[in-house]
Amino acid sequence: RPAGFDCHRSIPSMSIGSQLRRTGRYVKAQGLAGFLRRCAQILWRSTLGSKVALFCHEPAENERDAPRQPEGHAVVRCRRREGLSESDAETLVAQRGRYRGRDAVERYLKARFIKGAELWLLKVNDRIACFVWSTRGAMVSPFYVPLTANDVVVFDIETFSEFRGRGFAGSLTAHVVASLAKEGARRFYMTVKLWNGPSLQALRKTRFNRVATARKFSLLGRNITIWRKE
Repeated sequence: RPAGFDCHRSIPSMSIGSQLRRTGRYVKAQGLAGFLRRCAQILWRSTLGSKVALFCHEPAENERDAPRQPEGHAVVRCRRREGLSESDAETLVAQRGRYRGRDAVERYLKARFIKGAELWLLKVNDRIACFVWSTRGAMVSPFYVPLTANDVVVFDIETFSEFRGRGFAGSLTAHVVASLAKEGARRFYMTVKLWNGPSLQALRKTRFNRVATARKFSLLGRNITIWRKE
């Protein structure tokens, strides 16, 4: 799986048949040993439940100019599915569809855009190295704190395996923050699962500050969040 800041995401329910097909694709791609390691990893992560670390950042005036990208690097911002080039869409579908299925990834992309999310791509020599989603004023699923019109959630950032370890996740996040701050956004949020040590460490190297530990669940149709201030 691509590395990056493993932010909170909502996971749609799946039928038993879909789950079996997804498991089959994973075993085929990773082998039985890889599948068993993944099962052990899931059991370990389940001990921490749905707890996340909530990070926040309020950029200063001097952070509102997007950092200049090195030669051969470019950031692409997509506000709707039609704005995503076919080659970039194919790359995303192929990368994520290995485990989830291509149709499921297409539905995932369309659902995000319909809910107002924006997709940001960091490309190196015209190849996608990293991508991240953002929403302003609302989240694609219930969030941990109330959001105002000037609040932004940055989430689901991933770096493709061949581009790991080169700081692309942090670079893309800085670009998103600067671009949206210039458009009037004032506060930015990110979340990271507590079991994801590498992502927690990576986010500490950015300007985001950890403000709380939170857990979210549903009860009688209502979303309830329990959080502890840091």
